[in-house]
Amino acid sequence: MVMALSHSLPGSLDKLGDVLGLPLDQQKHKDGKALIRLFCMPRPKRVKLRRATRETHPEEWARFVEYARQDVATMREIYKKLPKWNYPANAAEYALWQLDQRINRRGVTIDWTWLPLPFAPPTGRKSAWPRAPLT
Repeated sequence: MVMALSHSLPGSLDKLGDVLGLPLDQQKHKDGKALIRLFCMPRPKRVKLRRATRETHPEEWARFVEYARQDVATMREIYKKLPKWNYPANAAEYALWQLDQRINRRGVTIDWTWLPLPFAPPTGRKSAWPRAPLT
């Protein structure tokens, strides 16, 4: 994804496969999102079956495994087709990107007790909040 974005190409595999002209059998499967939702995301509390597994959904599981295999093959084909001249030749830019990712993972801590009142989170009814003047 980072290699593609460094060349101003789309970051998603399905769009990148189209842009790079991969054959349909090497592109990302379109039903993958539904399979990920089925096996990797929590199910609603109102549903009796709380977890979908390979025992409860064998046909979908076989499609999910095939989807994962195809996804890896698609990533490999895309890597072969992407230009290498802009990545990671610029070591300073690459180091800056790595720093940015570390900062994003860590986040920013805020000491709400230290902040002055104008920066404190608003409380009460929304209609009572002060409004900024229009300029």
